[in-house]
Amino acid sequence: MEGIRHAWRVLTFSDVPSSRNDAARNRGGRSSWVSRRHRVPLHRACSQPSSAARRSFRPGAYQVTKSQAPSREHRVAIPEGTAPGSTFTATVGTHTVQAQCPSNTTAGNFVRVMVPGEPITRQTFLKVAPLTTTTTRNNTAPTHDRPPKIKVSIPTHVQPGMTFQANSRGERYSIVCPNKIPRNRRVKVVPLLQEHHGHHMEATNSVSCYTADQVYSGQFAFVRRIVIQHGRDKRLPTGSLSLVPVTATASAPTVTLLNSQGHPWLQRPEDKAEPNGLHDIKNKPLQEKMQWFQSVVGVSCSKVEDPTTTNSRHVKLVIRRDHLVEDSIRAVMSLGTEQLQQPWKIQFVHEPGVDSGGVSREWFQITSKAILSPESGLWVSSPNNQSCLVVNPNSASDCNDHLVQFRFVGRLLGRALLDQHMVMGHLAPYLYKHILGQPLTMQDLAEHDQAYVAALGKLRELLDADDELSQTLCLDFTVTERVAGVSTVVELIPRGADKYVTSNNLGEYYKHILHYRLLEQAKPQIRELVLGFLDVVPQEPLAIFHAKELELTLCGLPRIEVGDWKANTRYSGALAANGPDDKLVQWFWEIVDNFDNEGRARLLQFATGSSGVSTSGFAALKGADGAFKSFAIHGTGAPTNALPRAQTCFNRIDLPSYKTKEDMLSKIELAMELSLVGFGMD
Repeated sequence: MEGIRHAWRVLTFSDVPSSRNDAARNRGGRSSWVSRRHRVPLHRACSQPSSAARRSFRPGAYQVTKSQAPSREHRVAIPEGTAPGSTFTATVGTHTVQAQCPSNTTAGNFVRVMVPGEPITRQTFLKVAPLTTTTTRNNTAPTHDRPPKIKVSIPTHVQPGMTFQANSRGERYSIVCPNKIPRNRRVKVVPLLQEHHGHHMEATNSVSCYTADQVYSGQFAFVRRIVIQHGRDKRLPTGSLSLVPVTATASAPTVTLLNSQGHPWLQRPEDKAEPNGLHDIKNKPLQEKMQWFQSVVGVSCSKVEDPTTTNSRHVKLVIRRDHLVEDSIRAVMSLGTEQLQQPWKIQFVHEPGVDSGGVSREWFQITSKAILSPESGLWVSSPNNQSCLVVNPNSASDCNDHLVQFRFVGRLLGRALLDQHMVMGHLAPYLYKHILGQPLTMQDLAEHDQAYVAALGKLRELLDADDELSQTLCLDFTVTERVAGVSTVVELIPRGADKYVTSNNLGEYYKHILHYRLLEQAKPQIRELVLGFLDVVPQEPLAIFHAKELELTLCGLPRIEVGDWKANTRYSGALAANGPDDKLVQWFWEIVDNFDNEGRARLLQFATGSSGVSTSGFAALKGADGAFKSFAIHGTGAPTNALPRAQTCFNRIDLPSYKTKEDMLSKIELAMELSLVGFGMD
């Protein structure tokens, strides 16, 4: 090494750039530039990468375009022994072509042949797009004087005067069926847009008519409404997010939106035989839903680029492993709408691996594991389930550029859905509902924080007994937030500190608490998360998924070992005496054994709130308090017509005393199905 370290060599003509070599030769082989002896350390001259190589290792995103130069005409000599009219093989550069000897030409003469052009690959480095606040193209307040018309198909079961719902351009609308229904059941509607600002929810007649019992039981719901607008950089649109009240019991029937080709967006042209299109797809198994989703979205993101294609475009993300999250954010946030839909190829710096799918799969897993973690500062664990993440309301103080990171997470999840890659992290169910645009009720808040919702229910009982209790408790329309040790009072309504909670306005208080806890507490973060997802995935096809199906698709169907599950299960109630020897328990495990992996994941999700199990297995299952709490089957002794109940805070399923295994199976399947669409609390 010492010999190499102190070795020197003299640069010759061959070491000099070709342009200067030519200039030196034109001057008789002498040049003042090369006549001086340039001493360069040998190890540097041999090991230093070129400037082009250094540029290829620059972390970030690159737009890669592959094309082919035009074909060119060349003269080739006819080889000896070639008869007139026969074909021969000629080599021109790197190409081998077949040529035909003309009938009037002999060997030794020349013929003209067309040689394909050389492949050309161009790489363009993409700069990071800045995150902007809500602006329009002219930096003025958005106006909605002329909202765009949308075409919708009236579902077959909807009659005149009935209300149905539709998703369009990232927004959800309630539409009243006209008195005269056209033969093709298609109508044009002009949506009426409303704006919501700040922390205050506008009161409407539809909101104020709900009682505390109705709100608490889940009969009242909000749905997110997002208006996407232009930002300063067209690659990164911005928008406004709000919650608007809807009827919790109103279903979302089949709605068909027309695309630019005149075909229904939620129904392919070849699916005309299915008049109920989307409604039928919603009822299909998850695997068939994903197949339909991929065919409708029509993005071949997960496919490897065809090497025979002469003109193609893809995105290359160059990432350093020791700066994984930083480089990934910089690269993904450099992409516009076009690049987000192109195939992605991941290249780790100084690693020779070629991304044929395996490198991308690894990148999705390790990147999501790093950023979907409380250690990132973006998330905190859900009070009900330590394995589920909710947005950290104080993320601005815990990490820099937190909104950029939430936008990146949204894009990462959207791209994982398109490419069918797994991510290593579970979000709280209400965040998946925000992404899908599904109604949010008190049940969603209970799945996130059961103890808090139980306290709200206790408050109802106390106020019914003593209406003046709120003044004694100083309970008003405010909440207290604690940030960095400093307590801040947030008013739920204007002058909320001056309005006490009574039995008469308890329903209004519930609604504002629901609105605050599910959105306003972390509104900027949730807005960027949803916008990032919609940057990649169109809103309309997402209507086929339930929130828990989206979680299963993104996080994957875990391998659930029934033996480990059974070995770490405790029994209580009517099943405590006989335990695993009880007839009901034996039926239960036989049913679980007969379920496929998806069915087991759904059952686990129903009972514990999450389909995921840690690497330590069921022995490390945790409860709402973060302590280890094994899975439990509780015998209730209830009538056999009752459904099983899930106590997700305690990882427990309550089983009535069914008479047959078939009856138990039907009730369990019905309970799991109801948990997908949501149901009220007792």
